[in-house]
Amino acid sequence: MAQYGSFQNFTWDQLEAAKNARKALIKKIQKLFDTHSKVIVDSDMLTPYETFKDQISSKYVGDALEDVIAALMDDLNTPQLIALLNQSLNALNKVEEVDRKELFIALYWLEKKLLKI
Repeated sequence: MAQYGSFQNFTWDQLEAAKNARKALIKKIQKLFDTHSKVIVDSDMLTPYETFKDQISSKYVGDALEDVIAALMDDLNTPQLIALLNQSLNALNKVEEVDRKELFIALYWLEKKLLKI
């Protein structure tokens, strides 16, 4: 995958692969939200980023959130952003329960506040 500001060799196969990757990412996020929707009841989704970031106690989640924001600030580095989101979603089964809850809240905040997936 290439960043939008770089030259790319377009093929229909690459377009189809990108479409399938996006659909798979959306399915993962929707499944996560459907499964863990009770977690977000106490979370304030209107919180600005700096305040939200300060509320995260998990180093793993804080670092992941910083990486995602950095990808967005890097000229909307979508390929890096998608890779980071997939990495975070795939790590859900490997992290502690506290980290998992905060990771879910952070992903939900990102989706509602920034990504609008």
